[in-house]
This record gives sequence, C-alpha cells and structure tokens, in this order.
Amino acid sequence: LCVVFVAASAFFFRDGSAADFRALWLAGQFYAQGGADLVYPKDTTFFSMLPPPEWIEQLLAEKFSGEVYPFIYPPIWAWIAAQMTRLTSFETLMDWVVVINPILIVIMLIAARNLAAPTMRLWVFLAVGLMVLLLTPVGLVAFLQSQPQILVACLTVVAVDRAEHGAPRLAGTLLAVAAAIKLYPAFYMLFWLASGRRQASVSFLAAGAFLALASVGLTGWPLHAQFLHMVRLISDTVLVTRQSFALETLVAQICCFDQLQLIDAPVTDPLEKIGQGWYVLIKSPAFSVTFKLAQLCAVGWLFVMFRRSRSTEERAALWPLAFALLSLLGPIAWSYHFLSSVAFCPMLLVRFRTTAGLAILAVFVLVMSSVANSFFADAIAKVYLVQVAGTVSAAGLALAFFMARRASEDHSQNGEQAAS
Repeated sequence: LCVVFVAASAFFFRDGSAADFRALWLAGQFYAQGGADLVYPKDTTFFSMLPPPEWIEQLLAEKFSGEVYPFIYPPIWAWIAAQMTRLTSFETLMDWVVVINPILIVIMLIAARNLAAPTMRLWVFLAVGLMVLLLTPVGLVAFLQSQPQILVACLTVVAVDRAEHGAPRLAGTLLAVAAAIKLYPAFYMLFWLASGRRQASVSFLAAGAFLALASVGLTGWPLHAQFLHMVRLISDTVLVTRQSFALETLVAQICCFDQLQLIDAPVTDPLEKIGQGWYVLIKSPAFSVTFKLAQLCAVGWLFVMFRRSRSTEERAALWPLAFALLSLLGPIAWSYHFLSSVAFCPMLLVRFRTTAGLAILAVFVLVMSSVANSFFADAIAKVYLVQVAGTVSAAGLALAFFMARRASEDHSQNGEQAAS
C-alpha cells in the first residue's frame, strides 16, 4: 500500500505547480546572488501575498507562467536554499521532492496510528488516512504546491508520538526543527509542560536556541528584522481566499465586507489574465485584539486540558484538537495547515462506534472535497462559500476530536474490531 501510494503520488503530482516550494528556491537564488534585500516581500503596511517585483521580472525573462508566492520562512532556510542552488537545478530537486513528500505523509500517519490507535491494523489506518487526505484540499493542495507544511506536519506528529513513548530528546529536537520552519509549533511545547513532559520541553528549548543562533550567525540580524516585520504584517492582515480556513477570514467576509481590498494576481499567474486575485483586510485594533485574545484563551484552555489529562489515550485526542483549534484561530490557515489534525482521522473509527466514525469522516470529506469546491466555486460578491464550507468542516473535525477524548473503551474495542 505504501509503495503504491508513493509511486502514484510521485507520478500524478510530478507536474504540480509547486509554487510554494518555488518561493523557497527563488529566495535561495537571490540570496546566493547577494540580493539579501530581495528575499522577503516589499510590503510595508499589510501582507499582500505578492513576491518582490524583481522575482516577477526574472520569471518573465525565463518565460515562466504559473503561480508565484513570496518567501515567508525564517532566514536560515533562504541560506540552505542558496546552497542547494549551487549544487543542483530546481527540476532535479523537484524530482526528489515529489518522492519524499508522500514518504513523509506515510511516516506521519504511522506515527499518528502509533499514538492514537496502536491496535488498529496499520493498513486500515493508512488506507482511511490517505483517503481523507487525497479527497480533500488538505492533502491535494499540499501535494500540488509541494508545500513545506508536509515536512512540518510530519515532524510535529512524530514529535508528539515520541514524547509519549520514551524518546523526549528526539521529540524536542523534531518539534524545534518544525518551529524553525513555521513558528507556530512552538506553542505545542507548552502542552508538553502541562502534561509533565519536561525533558521534551528542555530538548525543544535547547535545539530551538541552537537553530536560532545558527540562523542569525549564518544570515545576520538585518534579514531577521525583515522576517519579523513580515510576521507582524501577516498577523495584522486577514487574507481572504477560497483555501484559507481561518475563523478570522470567515468573520472578515461576513462582517467587514465593504473593507476588503482586491489584490491582483502577479502577471505570471493564470488568474491575472482573467482579472482575478484575492482580497485582504487590514485589521482594526479591535479586530486584532479580539483574535489575539481568542488565541491566548485557546492556548490557556488547552494547557488546562493537557494538565488534567490522565492517559496517553486521552492526549492522543487532545493533540489533533490542539492542532486544528490553533490553526482555526491563527492568521491565514491554509487547507494544508490541517494535515497534522487529519492524520488522526482514522482514530475516530475506534473512539466512536464504527458507523458514527464513518459518518463523521464522510461529512468532513464531502463538505471539504473537490466536489463541494466545484459546487461552491462561484463567489457571491466577495463571500467565498468554499472558504465557509472549509472552515466549518475543520471546526467540526476539531469538535469530533474534543468528543473523542473521553470515548468509552467499549466503543473503542467495538470500532477497532469492525475496522480490522
């Protein structure tokens, strides 16, 4: 099953746009050429999701046609990408990436099963998990974009599994690497502290400090200042697209309808030829404070939940709940930000009665699937119904994990026998 999945994924997604991975490559190219000031976007007041103009000029000169996005990762990854540009070509690297990504997905699912449903037959867990991923934009968009989020999700799920199974130093190191790619996994260390996993927390802090110092040492502070400025802009901007399943995006569409600003897609993007793009909203102080308080309340509530947890079985449901809830409350929650939550979906077949678990997964897939996307494809004015459906389904999945944390042992055993 794993070999077939990896081979099929490498074949079907080999011609994906890989726009997110291309942003990493372009940042490395300009950094390698001495253009450190061309690594990050030129935005000054809000996050537009547009790359530096010099990127567009280079792509046009190369006769490139397709999506292009900015580089939004810590500076150390621009340095690493710069080294890769000296060693290989983008096409050769992509030949490896399309094979590595499905392998990472399989590893993530195996770790999720080890933590959440260790007695469920592995092939059943993998089959259900892969089906949910491939039938929804959670997995499809990640594969098509060759999104680094695949690596982040894999590292995160393996980290929480290893922390529960006697490898705290490895767990902390893996989570630190995930946080060095996308900052938000750092929040998860607090839940280790809450549940008494102090060794994993210390390992995270040590590895994180090493990576931070290495990043500053390799690329200098000015580039980090640009990165932090961009992080602040992202935090102060609501990005309204069909695939951003954040609650703040949903609120912005409904409550701030007349304040949305259209951002035209870059001239290399096929969307530009039909006059399309995406919308942004500069958050008002009240809007910004409200969602920051919501994030703090969510972290505090989850901290208490982890502190009160009495078993690995209970925490196995709390982790995907935490992944989903913090994504929903964060800025710009792309569909693939829910990879680590969806990895735990098969556990619902053993935490509830099999029919109930199947019903939950069927509703989630149907609401978030490509079928639903095509049904909701047209925007009513500036309200993207696809975004509404995706956000509601992600929230519903989080609720299912919340309910699953105390599912009875009888239901687990009955569901497990049926699934196997």
